[in-house]
Amino acid sequence: IDAFGGDYTAYMTRREIEEEMEALTAIRENQEGDEKKRATALRIAAIAKAAGDWGRVINELTPFLATDNQDVLRELGHAFCEEHRHSPMGSEYAQGQGYLQQAIEMAPGLPEAHALLAETWTRLPHEERKSRELYQTAFEADPENPYNFAAFLEFELLFNHEKALFKLMAPSIRRAIEQCRTHTEIGIELPRAFFTMGQLHILLGEPYESLTAYCKALQLCISDEAGAR
Repeated sequence: IDAFGGDYTAYMTRREIEEEMEALTAIRENQEGDEKKRATALRIAAIAKAAGDWGRVINELTPFLATDNQDVLRELGHAFCEEHRHSPMGSEYAQGQGYLQQAIEMAPGLPEAHALLAETWTRLPHEERKSRELYQTAFEADPENPYNFAAFLEFELLFNHEKALFKLMAPSIRRAIEQCRTHTEIGIELPRAFFTMGQLHILLGEPYESLTAYCKALQLCISDEAGAR
């Protein structure tokens, strides 16, 4: 229970997503007090985020922006950057990055905002070092998170070009693969867990295992019942 008490998202079908969001919306509309409404809005936003409905996330959380809540700033910043990911030089994208930076300043020890901000810099030219530094911070804050670990390794390879590094880190890489496999078995972080397993198997020089993981991820992505991770 302790190992999976973090911010892991359960896999849901499209129908389950719609039903859950309808129920939570009804609850929020009948709640009293901003704190309760904000908590429910964050739950709705988490489901919309999993479905890739970034506009819904923005609509749900924007009314709570004035509360200066770290969770609201983080999720709203991520949503702005994803909604405008094809225009990373635009003002809306920069606005999202600003929200993520505010979230980091409010809670510098929490890794998720660092990882999300790192991802935003990967879409901008010549900003690899910023991404690397942020992913490193996220990894150091939560070394047991296999997704931050995989991103950190990717940037280490980009800058160091030292494949021998992965031989030294093989035990840690295999431990991360097992964590991802456990996530797939209990139905969380899908299809992300399979994609990350594929990435990590490649670093170990295991192409067939990597291909199997990628195929399982793609199977989830193209399924008629696929809703969200």
